[in-house]
Amino acid sequence: MTKFTGVFFLLPALLTSCSCIKEKKEPTALVSEASPSIVKEITNHTDLDSNALAIVKFYRISCPACQMAAEPFEQLAQKTPGVAFYAVNVDKEGTLKDMHPIRAIPTFIALNKGNKVGTLVGFDEEELGQLINKLTGKVEETKAPSAVTSISSKEEFKKHITSGKKIAAKFYANWCGFCKKMAPVFEQLAKDHPEVVFLNIDIDTDSELAHEFAPQGVPTFHVFDKGERIDTVIGARADELERVIKELIAGKGADATVATPITSNTEKTVED
Repeated sequence: MTKFTGVFFLLPALLTSCSCIKEKKEPTALVSEASPSIVKEITNHTDLDSNALAIVKFYRISCPACQMAAEPFEQLAQKTPGVAFYAVNVDKEGTLKDMHPIRAIPTFIALNKGNKVGTLVGFDEEELGQLINKLTGKVEETKAPSAVTSISSKEEFKKHITSGKKIAAKFYANWCGFCKKMAPVFEQLAKDHPEVVFLNIDIDTDSELAHEFAPQGVPTFHVFDKGERIDTVIGARADELERVIKELIAGKGADATVATPITSNTEKTVED
């Protein structure tokens, strides 16, 4: 009896620790109550200061990416006194989420006197800072051009693949947290290996390409040599991607797929 008693005590703890449970619960507050939050919780458009510059965050308490964004969002609010920071819980009734339909959370919308200036889907602290700079009119430093070419059509993609060159193609989505994590890795590989053509393909831009080349999720990376796909890496695996690129350059195609379960840290929809 003693052996089973420990199991019964452990089982509830294991069940409640699973982040995949869909049941909505009210976890602890995202920001410590020790210091008052500068971010104002609202639900209706009438709660907005119509004369102010504002950043509105749409979130869900159960969303891991939203939880990750909470503290940096609060810190940005403290550093930007000229901008009002708001948060909208999409699980609560209100007019704001109806006025600004969103397809993924967290989503950040910049408003200038009620007029939308820009939108950021998914959490990226650097991109959120850029959105705030755009809202406040702050001049940003000129960035070096990207070493990765963005593809906007299937025809353009096929043209690169059949060019006879060595190709590394990344299939991603703006709402995918792991895609954002791998973006600088892919960019650095492109700078380190100019003998390979690096391509970015947004799966939300071309559903046909997404269905053919990223059926298991994003990020997905394919490498091609002389028009033939020789290897694939699925997921945020920087070391594995670097190995595949080096084998591509050396002419050692693995002709294999390296796959890992895909779990984005950004929720794609706010609907149940």
